[in-house]
Amino acid sequence: MRLDIRGMIVPNEDKSAYEFLGLESTCPDDVRSGVQKARGEPLEVYIHSGGGDLLAGLDMYAALREFRGDVRIHISYAASAAGVVACAGESDMIAPGLFMVHNVSGGCFGDYHEMDKGSEMLQTANRAVAEAYVQKSGMAMEDALSMMERETWLTAKEAVAHGLVDRLADSMPRMVAAQQKLLSRSVIQRIQNTVKDPLSAMPKADFLWAEAEYQFLTLKGERGYEI
Repeated sequence: MRLDIRGMIVPNEDKSAYEFLGLESTCPDDVRSGVQKARGEPLEVYIHSGGGDLLAGLDMYAALREFRGDVRIHISYAASAAGVVACAGESDMIAPGLFMVHNVSGGCFGDYHEMDKGSEMLQTANRAVAEAYVQKSGMAMEDALSMMERETWLTAKEAVAHGLVDRLADSMPRMVAAQQKLLSRSVIQRIQNTVKDPLSAMPKADFLWAEAEYQFLTLKGERGYEI
């Protein structure tokens, strides 16, 4: 069975907002649904994603690791959280593909105690993500964290050399889509309110505002941690 992980990796509760805007995204429920439909038969997972929400990515990773059948992962583009998901099984990657690892990012608000706790949480999240790379490749934790610290972009051959991908693919699927930013919490809330109550349509001004914010979005991680 084929399972596609494409576009932004988002939490289950945010998927409707991306669908409303016609934006490609994948949530943990999409992956778990695919796993259930496979019924133990080989699962062919195709990844083309620039990442997104960290916890959603970890949920996808867990779902694929828990699958009792064979998981075969085919990568054209796996960055950030998508790279974590790509480590969940045996994998191949097209020759012109890209694999990227970097530090987890997020935001917090409060006094210096809150900022200290925020920093500690980000560093803990970095180690959790690095563990996926360590388990897949056998590299040392220090090496994985160093790659993340530098925001490392790898070609397919380099990803194979580092052990993050098992082999180069024999064929090349069509490549589409560029890396995107996560929608801000305010945009998602406005869209979800409209989807939940179709009789109360989003005012045109609000819709235009949401589109504009998406186009010029610079804030990341308002909801949680992003990678």
